[in-house]
Formats: sequence, C-alpha cells, structure tokens
Amino acid sequence: MSAPTDPAFAPILGHSRGKSVLADGALPDVRQMMEDRAKSRPGPDVATVRDAVLPGPAGDIPVRLYVPEKARGVVLAYHGGGWITGSRDSFDPVCRFMAAESGAAVVSVDYRLAPEHVFPAAVDDAFAALVAVDRDRAGLGLPDGPIVVMGESAGANLALVVSLMARDAGGPAIAKQVLAYPAVDASVERPSMDLFAENHLQTRRDVKHALGTYALNHGVDPADWRLSPLKAETFKGLPPVFLVSAECDAIRDDSEALTHRLMAEGVGVVHARYAGMIHTFVQMRPAVEAAIVAQRQMADEVRRAVQA
Repeated sequence: MSAPTDPAFAPILGHSRGKSVLADGALPDVRQMMEDRAKSRPGPDVATVRDAVLPGPAGDIPVRLYVPEKARGVVLAYHGGGWITGSRDSFDPVCRFMAAESGAAVVSVDYRLAPEHVFPAAVDDAFAALVAVDRDRAGLGLPDGPIVVMGESAGANLALVVSLMARDAGGPAIAKQVLAYPAVDASVERPSMDLFAENHLQTRRDVKHALGTYALNHGVDPADWRLSPLKAETFKGLPPVFLVSAECDAIRDDSEALTHRLMAEGVGVVHARYAGMIHTFVQMRPAVEAAIVAQRQMADEVRRAVQA
C-alpha cells in the first residue's frame, strides 16, 4: 500500500493526474515549464551573482556563481531534470537559498543535456567543472575553504559520480556530498517504482524515458557505474553523505539502497526521509513547508562541512 501524500500537493497532483509530463511533453515546452516554475519561486538576494564559463571537454560550460558576504567554501551544484531538462535558471532559487543560508559560495553547473548530448556528456562536464573551480578559485572570485558537491535527482546522481571520480583521480578533495533523491541504479526497478508508478508527479514512464533518452537507448550498459553509481566497485574513501529522500517517490528505494551500501562500507551517511513528500519537493519552497525545512537542513550540512 502506498503512503498518502502531503495535502499541499493536492492541486499539482490533481492537475497532473494520469500524465507523464517528461515522457509525453514536447521537450522545449517541458524545459521552459521548469524555468517558469523557478521564476515563480524566487530566491533571496545574494551579494554577488554572476554568470561565467568554465573550460570543459567539449567547449565552455556555463555556470552561475553565487557568493555571499564573507563566504567560506564552495558548493558545486548540479540541477535535476532527468539529464534532459533543467538549467542554472531552473535551479536558481535553490542555489540562492543555499548560498544565503550556508554562507558558502555556490557554483551552479549547466552541464550538457540529452538528447542533444547523450551519456557521458553530463558526467564529463560535471567533473570538468569541479576540476576547473578547484584550479582557479581566485580567478573566479571564489573563497577558500572545503568543497561540497550538491545535487537533486539526476544532479544528485552526477554529484555522487563526481565524488567517485575525484576519489579515483586523487582529487579534487570533496568534504561532503549533499544529495536529494538521487537516481543511483538503472539496472533494476525496486518496489517503490510500483508503489508510485503513477499520479505522484514523476511516473515510471518518466523515469524510463529519462534513462533511455540519456543513456539506455544508446547502448549504454545499465550497470556502468557512471550511470548507476550503486554499481561502483567500492564506496570506500568517499566523503560523507547527507541524503534527502521523499516517501512518495518512484525512486525512493534508490536512496534506501544507497544508504545501506554506504553504511556497509564505512562511509558516513545521514538519511532524512520526508514523509508524504514527492519527487522534486525540495524545489517547492515556499509553497511546501517541508521544502523549507529540507533546504535549511541541507544548508546546515554544508555550513558544518565548510566551517570545519
């Protein structure tokens, strides 16, 4: 039996009932919808906000820098959107709140999207951005202090993959991972996919469409750890994780599996599952009270990591 959703979602779930927006919508329209939603939920002012580019494997990577007064530490932020939608504009409110409430600078990475750029383009951009920031903080006007990676959904997948890559490459050093409902295993469907297959905003068809468009329709092995980081040979040596999951989310059980794997391999993890919440709820500040709490919890974790 599936859990009841928070009453705050009644209007949006009523409007989307029976629909798979990501799978069925015209991609330009879906991308614009995400940006329009972000504009309707503006974040706070931050002392310095500016767009820039970082060198990447296939050209410049657009980023947006958020630097609060007396900033310490840097957060590499990776937006959600199933690797096919999302941008620094759609993630702008979350990044503004993160900078304002954590005291860290935030670099929001506009990695390449499928279907224009399929796997592993997003992975390559995500790691290249981390390396570029680490090498040229002064030139970018970013503060000293530890680096944290943060992501939501597909962006949380990228943050975890980047942490594995950085560990294997001997750097850059990452102090903490802050992950919101990451997709971590494309090789299997867990029970939550059946429980919340429909009528919870993100549907099973949406998940399959995103994975297919990004990777699986292009001959990518679903067990490739750069797509399915749960399949990585070992998690030993990874930075600690703060993980947010949503109870009423088709990929909820990915977070459970990730938590168990991290614990089994001695990686510090705190997992906060939010009752009655659906996928993408963290973005829904201020309309959803739990989104405010979750964002502040994430910011507190960042603050502790960069002030250590």
